[in-house]
Order: sequence, then C-alpha cells, then structure tokens
Amino acid sequence: MRSNFILFILCIILILCMDHAVVVRPKLARAEIGSQQNKKADKQMPIKALIIDNHSDYIQEVIDILTDYGIRCTVIDYADFTLDESKSFDFFILSGGGINIRTNAALDQERELVRQTPKPIFGICAGFQIIATVYAKYPSKTPVLEKLPEKVQGVIKINLFNLSELGINYPENELDVFESHGWAIKTPIDDFTVFGSSEYGTEIIKHNSKPILATQFHPEVQEHNKGIIIFRYFIEKMILDQ
Repeated sequence: MRSNFILFILCIILILCMDHAVVVRPKLARAEIGSQQNKKADKQMPIKALIIDNHSDYIQEVIDILTDYGIRCTVIDYADFTLDESKSFDFFILSGGGINIRTNAALDQERELVRQTPKPIFGICAGFQIIATVYAKYPSKTPVLEKLPEKVQGVIKINLFNLSELGINYPENELDVFESHGWAIKTPIDDFTVFGSSEYGTEIIKHNSKPILATQFHPEVQEHNKGIIIFRYFIEKMILDQ
C-alpha cells in the first residue's frame, strides 16, 4: 500500500516536470529568434520606434518590416504628436501621406523634431518633403516644393549615385521604386547628399552629419519595388549596428 502511494506521487511529479518543459521550450526558442533579429538585444531591449503618421495608406507595411527585426512600434497621428513624446523612443519614421505640408501648422511639432533630435530619422514621401523643407535654404521666389503636372503613381526607375558610400553593394545604376506623390523636391538642400533622383526630382537624401535618411518613394511597398534596400540599410546600419 505504501509503495503504491509513493509510485503515485512520483508519477504526479513526472507529469508536472513534463508540462513545465513544454512551456519553457517555446519561450527559449522565441528569445533566441529575437536575439538574432535584434542585434542590440544585449545592450537595449526592446528598440522602440515612433512612427509619425502623416495619413499614409501604408502604415501597416512599415510596422511589418520593423517588427520583423524585433523592433517595437508605436504609431501616432502627426496632429497629436508633441516633442516631449519623442524622449522615450530610439528612432523615428515620418510616414508618407496626402497632407498639406507647406502651410500646415499642425506639423510644427514634427518639424521641431527634425530640427532638434539627435536620434535617427527616416522620412518617406511626405516625411521626405517635411525634412527637405525644414533644412532647405532657397530664394523666396523659388519654392522648395514644386507641384507636378500629374501625380506620379506606380513603379518607376530612379537613377542612383554612389550608394557604395553608404556601404550598399548594389550592382546597377537604376532602381525600381514605388511612387505616389503630386509634389516634388527639385532644389538643392544644404547639408544633404543626394543618392538618387528621377525625372520628377530628388529621390534619396542623407544628412551629412546627422542620422537622417529619406526617400521620396515608398520603400515599404514591396511589390515590384527594390527601394526596400534603402529602408533596410537604415534599419540595419543606422539603428541595429549602432
């Protein structure tokens, strides 16, 4: 009788141990995957991105790309953003969108972020134009933003310049990218290097001393679009490798 009781207790202990093992293994697997995706896991976990939504149709695409790298994302409408909120984030994505950039007072806090933060920024389409208008110095009669005769929509080819200076090994001088905009930047922008252009205007810019990179095209829209290489460069070299 006593031996049966001891056997019963041993069986219960064995079952509990087996259940515990089933729970632990998936947790360890997720931790290993996360450490591979997020190269800064041993230094800072998680990396936090703030996506400022300038009313883009492609916010989910941006989120999907970032989360694939193990980056935690927060999205905020541009009109609700305040500079104080930037303190708890590691870097910023300024999205595309159809908002009025030239005379939109609700963009003032986003513009101040571009001027003041030492943290990395990636601008997409409208975000690209916001960055350009913040830094541009131009004669009063020459608008930095020029309205195009027709909206550019779809995949086009852009010309590339010296991507090797960024450490991007791309063998061609042209890149297929997805565009969706009716305004363009055609005037030079002080303190920025141009790495790409098209018949419509400037396409890729990087600040010469600050961690700011921007594209007029949408690298997050990946179908038939090789522009993703610029976004991945930003994430991998300007965020994860730092």
